[in-house]
Amino acid sequence: MVTVKIAETEDQVSICKLLRYAVFIMEQNVTILRDHDEFDCISKDVKHYILYFGEFPVASARLRDIYGIAKLERVCVLSQFRDIGLGKALVDYIVDDAKNIGYKKIVLGSQVNSTPFYEKLGFSFSDDETFMDADIPHRHMHMNL
Repeated sequence: MVTVKIAETEDQVSICKLLRYAVFIMEQNVTILRDHDEFDCISKDVKHYILYFGEFPVASARLRDIYGIAKLERVCVLSQFRDIGLGKALVDYIVDDAKNIGYKKIVLGSQVNSTPFYEKLGFSFSDDETFMDADIPHRHMHMNL
């Protein structure tokens, strides 16, 4: 059974950070100082999401309010749980939540190798630029809600 929960405690935010540690720091060699930031908290402007496969947390992401636009960030799925639809389930849940909140647009910075995933979910490229974030090529993408 797959469920998505919104983090309501700092302990739940710590679960998100641990999942990101496994994916971004251990797999992709992003520094911990680059991954962990001031938005790793419970706040009215930030929502953290955890996807559970059974009782195990295996994916997470966060949604930040940037001047009335939703910004999807830090989407990660543990490597052994990829390619079975969990990333899609997580992003679909967040898109629905963003619509329910009243957002009209979601933006994100996707790693270049993940852009086909986001395109299949309905995101489009926002421009033609590739930019570097944590020494990884990224593209700006968006979805109108």
